[in-house]
Amino acid sequence: MDEGLKKITFFTRLKWAIFNLENYDFFAIENIRKAVVYFLILMIFFSLITSGGITYKFATSDLDSLAGTQNYLTEDMIQQLKSVPQDQLYISFYVASTIYVFSIYAIMTSVDIILLSILGYFTSRIIKISLKYIPIINMSVYSLTLPIILNCIYILVNSFTGFEIKYFQFMYNAVAYIYLVTAILMIRSEMIKQQIELAKITEEQEKVREELEKKEEEKEPEKPEDKEDKEKDKKENDTNGEVAVPIVTNNKDAKPQSSDQ
Repeated sequence: MDEGLKKITFFTRLKWAIFNLENYDFFAIENIRKAVVYFLILMIFFSLITSGGITYKFATSDLDSLAGTQNYLTEDMIQQLKSVPQDQLYISFYVASTIYVFSIYAIMTSVDIILLSILGYFTSRIIKISLKYIPIINMSVYSLTLPIILNCIYILVNSFTGFEIKYFQFMYNAVAYIYLVTAILMIRSEMIKQQIELAKITEEQEKVREELEKKEEEKEPEKPEDKEDKEKDKKENDTNGEVAVPIVTNNKDAKPQSSDQ
């Protein structure tokens, strides 16, 4: 099964993570390196997209107004920025923004994964399913896929319109937890189903074994002691039914005598 997962592309994994919760058992059993690679690629895409929105907001802003609102921008820095060609300035800002967003958001999301996996671990114990911690970490990574995409959209909308959603972070974590718990419950349901099927197979095997034993008993060969008893009974029957037989002697005039004499 792990060999088949090696051929799955990033976008297929992303689709499964959002729309195919029944495939989370595949994610759970694969090597954690694959989950880490998926997470890093997801962070790269997130950083590239959100940095585009941030750069657009920066490009539409007046540098002089930025100097008044941002304490870290001095007049000398503003003059230097104005002396740089705009294309070069925006590209440099985009690259720097991408690196910054990737670094910060990767750390923040890693913390979310750890907290989510801890909640998932205790949840699995509450519903009495024995899952190790590493499979739960793998599933936690994939369960954050939709929240990360929604956060990316939210940042873009906020950059272009200034629109804000109160308690967005709470909804972000709630969606991830719902995905993880649902995946764990589906795995539990599948395990129960397999146990029921295994019990039925074991029961059928027991019935077949009993039938074979019964047939073997019916075809069981005659024991040596039983055979000896039958031969003894036969000899006794032959003795009890003995009849007179002629005795031959050398005397020609001798008459047949009974064996009882």
